[in-house]
Amino acid sequence: MTTLKSTYTISKLSMGWGRNKSVFFIVLLFVGGCLLFVANSYFNSISSSLRERITIGVYGEIPYVVSFDRKDSIATVVYFDSQKEVNMPGQYGWYKISSINYLGAIEHKQPQIIASMFEQLVGVPVDIVMFPRTGKLLEPSEEKFYPYFMRTRMRQALLFDTYTSSARNIFDRYEMLQILMTQNSQLLLINGDKGQEIYEAEKLDTFLKGYFYQDILLASHAKVILHVTAKQYKAATRFSRLLEGLGQKVHSIEVEEKDTSSCTLRYGAQERDVAKLLRVYMPRGCSLVEVEKKDIIIDMYFDDSFIGIYT
Repeated sequence: MTTLKSTYTISKLSMGWGRNKSVFFIVLLFVGGCLLFVANSYFNSISSSLRERITIGVYGEIPYVVSFDRKDSIATVVYFDSQKEVNMPGQYGWYKISSINYLGAIEHKQPQIIASMFEQLVGVPVDIVMFPRTGKLLEPSEEKFYPYFMRTRMRQALLFDTYTSSARNIFDRYEMLQILMTQNSQLLLINGDKGQEIYEAEKLDTFLKGYFYQDILLASHAKVILHVTAKQYKAATRFSRLLEGLGQKVHSIEVEEKDTSSCTLRYGAQERDVAKLLRVYMPRGCSLVEVEKKDIIIDMYFDDSFIGIYT
């Protein structure tokens, strides 16, 4: 009788452990999946990239761009008049800034069009944009920029007031919040207006030259060559302008017949850090290829996704 009772007890314990073992492995898989998701989000975030600057465009009553220097912790803020026009890429032509959100809503690509507008204004790649969820036109503001910025930046950063952003993950959202809440003593405010009737790229480039430079690019002597097809040439000229806004001059744009199914950046070992930084601004999926080079030339080859991003 005792033996039967002992056997029954052991059987119950085994069954209990079996159930607990299943729960344990389910919990373990769940925790592992969460950790993998967090790790993947971080390694794909702007925070973990080699960018020396992170640039955010905020589309509100007074549109502005914040470019944060991660080394010096200085935030350069350039603001614009929403009632003036900008020449939009992608054959859209001249549009009043206040109507760009409406254009983005019609085209069903608000983040891309708003980012293109800010890039056209400041001449550098914009990493994150914030904008109203609705595609309404911006109303003109009579408020001065500084009080407007101080009054709205927290609400906009926390995505209140029906705001949303193009940030891809929680790390980018946190970075965005930190940048917008930069201490007042570390802010450099610049009026991008300069009395212009319309915002012309050439005049803006001259006026804003140097504000968005990245030291690693300035210190490099690499010659960057863009290898493109005739179809990609227009996108290459815009991409060239954005790189030069960062401090990397493009040596030449070579038009040639080539395979457009892959996107690669070829570089020599001495320019490895520069190449890794430039790779950040190429279309997603582009590969880095280190080759033996006696010169300091960086060759960039693009697939056809390049046209959709930079035209």
